[in-house]
Amino acid sequence: MIRISTIFFCLLLAAAAVGRYRAEASVRAERAEIDQIEQGIKQEQARISKLQLEVEVLESPKRLAQLGAANKNLQPIQPHQVLTAEKFAALMGDEAAQDQPANESFIVDAIAMSDLGAVQR
Repeated sequence: MIRISTIFFCLLLAAAAVGRYRAEASVRAERAEIDQIEQGIKQEQARISKLQLEVEVLESPKRLAQLGAANKNLQPIQPHQVLTAEKFAALMGDEAAQDQPANESFIVDAIAMSDLGAVQR
């Protein structure tokens, strides 16, 4: 009886050791995957920081002023350049917008008038 119980407990111990080894191997694999993901996150954060810096440089007032000075032929928008949404849709070939009655937008008209006033000054 003692030999059978000894063999049983040895087999039980071996099964427990195999189970623990598999669990540890699984944990190591998961940790390696987590480390890879964290490394990827750090790389993406570095790229985001770099892109944000580039945007700040591109949108800096000094650079925009230099571009404006280089392109002196830039002028404010003219009222005849402003289209309503319906006119734009008609130009793009949207038949549903063409069937609707023209409804001039108050905001578009206000922008056009303000631009016209700025040009006349």
